[in-house]
Amino acid sequence: MAYRILVTTDTGDKSKASAIYALKLAKAVGGSVTVMYVNDSTNYVNNLACGAPGIKGENALGWIADKGSEFGMTVRTMTVDGIPADEIIRKTSDFDILVMGTAGREGVAHLLLGSVTEKVIRYSKCPVIAVRNLDPDAPFRMEKMLIATDGSDYTAPAVRGGLEMAKVTPGVTKITALSVFDNKTMSRASGNADTEAACERAVSYVHEEGSKLGLEVEKKIVPGSPSQIIGGMSAYYDMVVMGTMGRTGWKRLSMGSVAEKTVREVNCPVMVVRYRKQEDLPESR
Repeated sequence: MAYRILVTTDTGDKSKASAIYALKLAKAVGGSVTVMYVNDSTNYVNNLACGAPGIKGENALGWIADKGSEFGMTVRTMTVDGIPADEIIRKTSDFDILVMGTAGREGVAHLLLGSVTEKVIRYSKCPVIAVRNLDPDAPFRMEKMLIATDGSDYTAPAVRGGLEMAKVTPGVTKITALSVFDNKTMSRASGNADTEAACERAVSYVHEEGSKLGLEVEKKIVPGSPSQIIGGMSAYYDMVVMGTMGRTGWKRLSMGSVAEKTVREVNCPVMVVRYRKQEDLPESR
C-alpha cells in the first residue's frame, strides 16, 4: 500500500518538524506527501497584524517542498482559506494518513492540541498521526510499535491500521499489543478475573491478526491508568497506535481529557484511528 499522506503546517519550527516526519515516513513506506496550510479566515485580528498571512503560508509551503526535494520526493502543496478544523477534516477523505504537530506556534496556535486537533482527530476520515517534540534532524525510526486495544469493535480499526503500517515499514522488529484495565473503576465484589480475561482476548486478537500478516506480536496486560501506562511505555517505542471510541475501561480514550493527555504526554508519535460506522465509510476507490 502506497500511503497518501497529508500534513498540516504553519509558520513555526514545530510544524516544520512534523512535516519533516511526514516526509521521512513517506520515504520509508513509499508514499506521497501533500502539505496543507490553512489561512484561518476567522482570525481577523491576527490576519491584520500579519499583513499578508498568505505570503507567510506560501513561504512555509515552499520550505517544505524544498525539503521534499532533498529526499528525492515531489511534494504537492495547497493553501486553503477557511476554518482550520473544518478544512482539514474535509481534505482527509482524499488521503490515507494525516500528520499533525501538537505544539504549533505563532499565527496558527489553533494547531495546538486542543479544540481544533481534538475535533480533527474525532472526525477525520483517515488515521491521524500526532507528532510532538520530535528532533527534525533525528533519523526516522519505526522499529518498535505499541498497539493499545480493549478488544471492542471500536479499537479494531486501530489494530488493523497499526499492523498494516508495520507490515509495509522496513525495520519493524517489535510489536506489542497492550491492554490496560483500570483497577480503580472495579468494585471489590467483581474482582479482576473478568477484566483480565477481556484483556487477554483483546491482545490475543492482535496477535492472531498479526500472524495473518506474518508479523510477530507480543502480548502485554497491565493494571493501572491507561494514559499513564501508555505514556510511560511510549518512551521505549517509536509509535503508539490507539482507537478513538473504546469502551469499558478504555471509554475515556474516545476523545476526552485522558485521550488529550495521552497524546500530549507520550514520547513518540501517536497514530489515532477513529472508528467509523458503516454508513460513514467512503465508497471504494
